[in-house]
Amino acid sequence: MWLIVEWIFLLLSVSLFVGAIFRLRATADEDEDFSARKRTAALLFLMVMGTAGSIARDKVPEFSNAYWTLNVLLLPLACVAAYLLKSLFADYKR
Repeated sequence: MWLIVEWIFLLLSVSLFVGAIFRLRATADEDEDFSARKRTAALLFLMVMGTAGSIARDKVPEFSNAYWTLNVLLLPLACVAAYLLKSLFADYKR
Protein backbone atom coordinates (compact mmCIF):
# COMPACT_ATOMS: atom_id res chain seq x y z
CA MET A 1 0.00 0.00 0.00
CA TRP A 2 2.74 2.50 0.96
CA LEU A 3 4.67 1.70 -2.17
CA ILE A 4 1.70 2.76 -4.28
CA VAL A 5 1.37 6.01 -2.32
CA GLU A 6 5.10 6.70 -2.68
CA TRP A 7 5.00 6.11 -6.44
CA ILE A 8 1.92 8.31 -6.85
CA PHE A 9 3.69 11.07 -4.91
CA LEU A 10 6.81 10.60 -7.02
CA LEU A 11 4.85 10.80 -10.29
CA LEU A 12 3.01 13.87 -9.05
CA SER A 13 6.30 15.50 -8.07
CA VAL A 14 7.87 14.72 -11.44
CA SER A 15 4.87 16.08 -13.29
CA LEU A 16 4.93 19.29 -11.22
CA PHE A 17 8.64 19.67 -11.90
CA VAL A 18 8.19 19.15 -15.64
CA GLY A 19 5.31 21.62 -15.58
CA ALA A 20 7.50 24.18 -13.85
CA ILE A 21 10.21 23.71 -16.47
CA PHE A 22 7.71 24.24 -19.29
CA ARG A 23 6.40 27.31 -17.46
CA LEU A 24 9.94 28.65 -17.24
CA ARG A 25 10.44 28.21 -20.96
CA ALA A 26 7.02 29.58 -21.95
CA THR A 27 7.27 32.74 -19.86
CA ALA A 28 10.95 33.52 -20.38
CA ASP A 29 10.19 36.66 -22.40
CA GLU A 30 7.50 38.02 -20.08
CA ASP A 31 7.95 40.46 -17.22
CA GLU A 32 7.75 37.87 -14.46
CA ASP A 33 10.47 37.60 -11.86
CA PHE A 34 12.84 35.01 -13.29
CA SER A 35 14.48 34.26 -9.93
CA ALA A 36 11.10 33.38 -8.43
CA ARG A 37 10.46 30.91 -11.24
CA LYS A 38 13.91 29.38 -10.78
CA ARG A 39 13.22 29.00 -7.06
CA THR A 40 9.95 27.24 -7.89
CA ALA A 41 11.76 24.77 -10.13
CA ALA A 42 14.48 24.24 -7.52
CA LEU A 43 11.93 23.55 -4.77
CA LEU A 44 10.16 21.06 -7.00
CA PHE A 45 13.51 19.42 -7.73
CA LEU A 46 14.12 19.08 -3.99
CA MET A 47 10.72 17.44 -3.62
CA VAL A 48 11.43 14.96 -6.43
CA MET A 49 14.91 14.11 -5.16
CA GLY A 50 13.68 13.67 -1.60
CA THR A 51 10.89 11.34 -2.70
CA ALA A 52 13.15 9.36 -5.01
CA GLY A 53 15.75 9.12 -2.26
CA SER A 54 13.30 7.76 0.28
CA ILE A 55 12.02 5.16 -2.17
CA ALA A 56 15.53 4.18 -3.22
CA ARG A 57 16.76 3.85 0.36
CA ASP A 58 13.84 1.57 1.24
CA LYS A 59 13.71 -0.57 -1.88
CA VAL A 60 17.26 -0.76 -3.27
CA PRO A 61 19.79 -2.37 -0.90
CA GLU A 62 22.77 -0.56 -2.43
CA PHE A 63 21.28 2.84 -1.57
CA SER A 64 21.04 2.00 2.11
CA ASN A 65 24.84 2.21 2.18
CA ALA A 66 26.03 5.56 3.55
CA TYR A 67 28.42 6.09 0.60
CA TRP A 68 25.64 5.90 -1.99
CA THR A 69 23.31 8.00 0.12
CA LEU A 70 25.95 10.72 0.42
CA ASN A 71 27.01 10.81 -3.23
CA VAL A 72 23.73 10.17 -5.02
CA LEU A 73 21.23 11.93 -2.79
CA LEU A 74 22.80 14.45 -0.45
CA LEU A 75 25.21 16.23 -2.77
CA PRO A 76 22.58 17.26 -5.38
CA LEU A 77 20.19 18.21 -2.59
CA ALA A 78 22.87 20.30 -0.89
CA CYS A 79 23.68 22.11 -4.15
CA VAL A 80 20.05 23.00 -4.81
CA ALA A 81 19.50 24.01 -1.18
CA ALA A 82 22.58 26.26 -1.34
CA TYR A 83 21.22 27.86 -4.52
CA LEU A 84 17.86 28.47 -2.84
CA LEU A 85 19.47 30.06 0.21
CA LYS A 86 21.70 32.25 -1.96
CA SER A 87 18.79 33.46 -4.07
CA LEU A 88 16.58 34.08 -1.05
CA PHE A 89 19.26 36.14 0.66
CA ALA A 90 19.97 38.03 -2.56
CA ASP A 91 16.29 38.94 -2.85
CA TYR A 92 16.20 39.94 0.82
CA LYS A 93 19.14 42.32 0.40
CA ARG A 94 17.41 44.29 -2.38
